[in-house]
Amino acid sequence: MKEQPFVIRYVRAMKRCILLLSCIAIPAIMVCAVFAFLGYIGFWIVTPVALVAYLALYGWYALRVSMGTVIGTEVTDTVVHVKTKRTVYTYDVKSGCIAVRQKKNYWIATFRTQTSQDSFIFYRRAPFSRPYETAFTQEDIDAFWHEK
Repeated sequence: MKEQPFVIRYVRAMKRCILLLSCIAIPAIMVCAVFAFLGYIGFWIVTPVALVAYLALYGWYALRVSMGTVIGTEVTDTVVHVKTKRTVYTYDVKSGCIAVRQKKNYWIATFRTQTSQDSFIFYRRAPFSRPYETAFTQEDIDAFWHEK
């Protein structure tokens, strides 16, 4: 499997940031909840806002970085293996990829099976990397994307 070290480094850095945020935010939310239950009216607003903000940020991390960012691919004659931080997905090489949208520094590829449809991010240049460090190229995308 061809893995991209710059994308792996980005995913690990984001995991460290979320872990650090969780170590600070979860105890802070608990302290705010204690003050809210003691009757301090200001914490009735602060506690739910902090909780919703934390959950939204963690949801963004889980969906976009952890499950959506591709760190490696392998293309054979019949299947495409797409590796993310959490698992490896397998799709048909000829009809699995149904769409590819091109953005500034990444592609969003949509794959479909009989039971699901998934979108993945293929970074050209991973965030926090140097300008000359490339991850996925057009040739990597062309291996499984056949213009329709």
